[in-house]
Amino acid sequence: MTVISVIIGSTREGRFSEKPAKWILDHLKKRDGVDARLLDLRDYPMPFFDQPLTPAMPGRPDFQHEVVQKWNEGISEMVKDPQIVEKLASIMAG
Repeated sequence: MTVISVIIGSTREGRFSEKPAKWILDHLKKRDGVDARLLDLRDYPMPFFDQPLTPAMPGRPDFQHEVVQKWNEGISEMVKDPQIVEKLASIMAG
């Protein structure tokens, strides 16, 4: 079974991203062979700078943080980024 995680990338009050994320999730759940999950960043403490080495450090061990391991369970990920510009929000890029 393919696991697809729909990630809500905004943690702001009054965010719009919940609406399309839930719509996408509902449609994914109708597909055979797909285990669709909603990951809302509001529900998880973010692992900023809590590892001994930065992600860019060559040879660093895999992240041990529970949130990062949960993200890595999904084979595929769909990101609904709240930003209008052509790059990910800083909270998603870290």
